[in-house]
Amino acid sequence: MQESLGWEWFVKKILAKSGIDLTAYKRAQMERRINSFMRSAGAVDYAAFVKILDQDHNVYRRFLEHLTINVSEFFRNTAHWNVLQHKILPELLEERKSLRTWSAGCSTGEEPYSLAIMLKEACPGRFETILATDIDDEALEKAARGLYSRKVVQGVPGHLLNKYFQQVGEGYFLISDEI
Repeated sequence: MQESLGWEWFVKKILAKSGIDLTAYKRAQMERRINSFMRSAGAVDYAAFVKILDQDHNVYRRFLEHLTINVSEFFRNTAHWNVLQHKILPELLEERKSLRTWSAGCSTGEEPYSLAIMLKEACPGRFETILATDIDDEALEKAARGLYSRKVVQGVPGHLLNKYFQQVGEGYFLISDEI
């Protein structure tokens, strides 16, 4: 690798191009993952790899998918959801006419749908806005479909599963249009 165009240079280029700050991750682990992907793309150094990423949208998209980890689960980290439901939301809903929330890095949609369900339960009849974004277009498409396997919805309490999901076929559940 060219010393003048080493890791720090590459990190700055990726931050400018994608908004992903690679310094937020363990360097050795990230370098291994990126170097492996870089070699599979046919690049011999970071400068050549950046050139490929700039010129080939498919390689860039695959690289972003390789970098990002799509971990999502309905009502993941139950303790956090309990604090949100019993402490934070009641105060916010009392103070404000409406809420606008942002689920950044929403992956396949389980967390923003969990929030939507929680808000619907806390304040039926109110319309709240949730913006759900992710760098992975395929994950967003899956979120927009709102179709999940039985395994994925296992964290949804039974009464909420019955109320906000429709079973579709063998072992799949579709999120309700009202969510």
